[in-house]
Amino acid sequence: MNEEFVDALREEFRPRAVAAILAVLVALAVVSDDLWQVAYLGALAALAGVLSAAMEAEMLDRRLVWIGVGCVLGVGGTVLWLSGEGNVAGRVLAAVALLAGPWLALDSAVARWTGIDAAADRPDLGLEDADAGEAMLTMQVTRLVHEELRAADHPLTVGEVAERTDIGERRVETALKFLEHDARATATDAGYVHDDTYAGKRGEIRRLGRRLTRPVRLLAAAR
Repeated sequence: MNEEFVDALREEFRPRAVAAILAVLVALAVVSDDLWQVAYLGALAALAGVLSAAMEAEMLDRRLVWIGVGCVLGVGGTVLWLSGEGNVAGRVLAAVALLAGPWLALDSAVARWTGIDAAADRPDLGLEDADAGEAMLTMQVTRLVHEELRAADHPLTVGEVAERTDIGERRVETALKFLEHDARATATDAGYVHDDTYAGKRGEIRRLGRRLTRPVRLLAAAR
């Protein structure tokens, strides 16, 4: 078995995390009158852990994984809903799975078809292997770069931002790419500018709406 996969499994199924999930499932079993729903949740949690480890070890295309998860959610939600059994919480769970499953499968299928992998394309800030001090410094750099763009009255190049903030160009460039990916900065021919399209509560709603309609937009653009 792939050594990286084994290490990823150990990370996903740490004793404390497993104990927490079991505690939640036991609590649900006590208050629920449908143990099948609890078993369904437990199976999903275990499957999610295994698939997450496989993706971390780069054994599976994450988009294929999410297509499978979406199908499982959709089928499970349909079965639970058509059974007509369970309490109100169970019916809500079935409805959520019934709606989220097909959307997740469609979104992932369209992403694979168009070659988009948002998670893989996300700029690496180097936080996974960094210690607490380095992680805090990286986040601080990103915040400073964002504030500098917001205060500027014209587009700024990497060099200009680095000069204004007295930060190395390599760190500035990484921060700018991250901000651009996060829709908080936009790259132009003259440099980077601050983007507040998705700022605030209304911005978050617009961001959510844009994310939910992504499959439709990508399909329309591909026609």
